[in-house]
Amino acid sequence: LIVSRDRDKTATATLHSGSQFMLHGQGIFVETESSHVEVWFPVFLALSNGVLDDRESIRSASADGVLSLLRQYGLRFTGGFWMWLFRGVLRPMFDDVSHLPGGPHHSHVDNESADTHWSMTTGASILRQLVDVLLEHGVFTRDEFGLFSDMLLLLRGWILQQSEPVAREGVVVLRHMLCELSTKLKLSDEQWISVVDELCLLVDQTTPSELVVTIPDAQLERNDSQHTLDDETLEEELSKAASERLGKDIDFRVIRTKCVTQLLLIVLIEDFIGCHYLQLSNLHLLRLSECVAKCFQFARNFNRDLNLRVYLWKSGVMSQVPNLLRQEMTSLQVLLSIRFWMFCDTHRAHLPKTDSVIESGNSVFSETQLFELVFDILETFSNGFRNRTSDDSQKSEIDALAPVVEVVLRRLNALPASILAKYWQSIFRALISLIECEYVGVRRTVAKVLNERLPKDLSVSQLMKTSESTITTSNLPPGIKLLRVSAQKGWKTDSMSSNQVSLPRGIRSIAILSAATENSANSSAENTKPVIDKVKVLERLSLEENQEISIDTIFGDDSKSSCVFEFYGTFDEKLLMGTLSFVTEDSSMPLVLNG
Repeated sequence: LIVSRDRDKTATATLHSGSQFMLHGQGIFVETESSHVEVWFPVFLALSNGVLDDRESIRSASADGVLSLLRQYGLRFTGGFWMWLFRGVLRPMFDDVSHLPGGPHHSHVDNESADTHWSMTTGASILRQLVDVLLEHGVFTRDEFGLFSDMLLLLRGWILQQSEPVAREGVVVLRHMLCELSTKLKLSDEQWISVVDELCLLVDQTTPSELVVTIPDAQLERNDSQHTLDDETLEEELSKAASERLGKDIDFRVIRTKCVTQLLLIVLIEDFIGCHYLQLSNLHLLRLSECVAKCFQFARNFNRDLNLRVYLWKSGVMSQVPNLLRQEMTSLQVLLSIRFWMFCDTHRAHLPKTDSVIESGNSVFSETQLFELVFDILETFSNGFRNRTSDDSQKSEIDALAPVVEVVLRRLNALPASILAKYWQSIFRALISLIECEYVGVRRTVAKVLNERLPKDLSVSQLMKTSESTITTSNLPPGIKLLRVSAQKGWKTDSMSSNQVSLPRGIRSIAILSAATENSANSSAENTKPVIDKVKVLERLSLEENQEISIDTIFGDDSKSSCVFEFYGTFDEKLLMGTLSFVTEDSSMPLVLNG
């Protein structure tokens, strides 16, 4: 079966001849039927053994055989049959990976390099395609036996490897499952919790805690004479002592692997939230936010401890003074994204999945925390470029912080006028100080903010951006949209009966807001325009995923005047605006799209 050129035909013919007597019900294979197991087990066992063969051609043929059988017959396997197959045959194929350094069953063997090569070639290919097959057949959706948790555990064994290439490949496959195949990933609430728990565990396990060591006193143990050493001799003895202390405890390759892996995981968390934002509860987002915040704080504390960094360098473990700048800045940017998303998204609290945890969310995360972090970043950067010396390390820190400052300024520029007005004095002072910096990108972003938001006075209406009342996405995750539409006249239900229109899918929440109006002396009531930034929520309608909704459901029975309608979700804005344009053809229901 393995060496045959027509291996797929042979496998199919063998299974067809042996499966006529073992079909159960509607052609479903079950683990409790001994005849099913007796035919399938030898086939998969033989192929799985071939996957571990020393000859590449045999490994490739065996891997193709396993995957082609799973694709062809996987839909006919029950959840229990998949569990038996995964735990008895598929998962053991990757046992050699668990014996590599960093794996849960690490043992010193002579062929570690061969196992690493297998992991990066045959093993990685099978792992990725196995995820494709499991998602294609919806195995995780009907997962009453915990197969999804088993898959996460298998990937954990790859990601926590001391070999950087193997760990990278593990993160790539996890990203493939969580993000690139996000449309096929239909999970239960318990499974979403499992994913969040696993991501937090992986980030914690890849923290390079080995870098935090106790620095001995400068006064070394000496002989009874207690003579004083000159600086050069003292430094030489300190280096020697540090080398002796750290050489046995710190492996630079392990530290590098952890740093690289954690960076990939931090970026994965941001992308994961972006792909599944509406499926994750506030509690999930808070846990992931806290996880990233711990990475940021660890890296920041390490970077600010110059004595520790110099000590590690003098120990000979590092070829230069180490730093975790990429760790600090990457985690800071992701942390800002998550916190801005949660702060600016007023609709999340009213979605069915997040309503039960919003109270606990408010107790952990607040507006004050967000803006304390924002102003700390701006102040650190401003003080850094003003007081910068010729120290190369200080220059590197300021250079690394500049892109983060640009992100912060863009986020602030996208805030609603009512929020921006509360902090405008502090923001304005920060903007003026940043004009003097030498970083072109920062100065251009400052100019953009001042050009778009600088008021003639400090009223809220003067701070409002002209585009604020249309599609808003800057402070929301990718794909999440917020469309505001103003109505100049009242709505009447009786006029809707002949003009009912179904809105496009993807709308998850609709808010009806009352708006203050501004009247000129010569304007009539019909020309009254709502002021979008002075609003109060009158009604809110939260929808399930892909729930259909029609216009008359939104408007209800009461007529309303000077209203603003807010549509929130993953809808197609062109399709929605086309629908709204169709509604406006009835002269009794004028709709004005702001902007």
